[in-house]
Amino acid sequence: SWCFDHRPGPILNGRPRTSDHPGTHTEARKGATAMAILPFLGAGQTHKEGKYRTSVQGGLGYLISHMKPDGSMHESQGSMYSHGLAAIALCEAYGMTRDAELRGPAEKAIRFILEAQDPERGGWRYTQADDASTWPRESDTSVSGWQLMALKSAQMAGLEVPEQTLAKVVR
Repeated sequence: SWCFDHRPGPILNGRPRTSDHPGTHTEARKGATAMAILPFLGAGQTHKEGKYRTSVQGGLGYLISHMKPDGSMHESQGSMYSHGLAAIALCEAYGMTRDAELRGPAEKAIRFILEAQDPERGGWRYTQADDASTWPRESDTSVSGWQLMALKSAQMAGLEVPEQTLAKVVR
């Protein structure tokens, strides 16, 4: 996995690891891992082929092994941002390889997005609504954008995305 915590760390190549912008989101590993593997996928590197297949395989394995039974990859510091990013990574990797072992996790991640959508406004917030009594609530544009991108990645990978879900987003 990867992490957004870039505070000074171990000595590498004779120098301490430091950053001018260290970040501290130690509880957003799924989001960081997804952001790390998406450029590999964008460069054509998958868990099946390419120079970095071991890194991509490890990242995908981390996301899958840390998925909750309901398909959630939501986490405290990454909220639904992390889920959307991780869902994109799984859908893109599935679409590129058609690896049957990725199909189920990608579908579960998409189902979670479908269930977390505001039934009235069509967008998403930082967390999934646990109770219908909390609706309606304002949608967040940036959170909604990541969920929409995951849905589009799922569609391009040949996974089912209900048209009414996309129609709600447009609304």
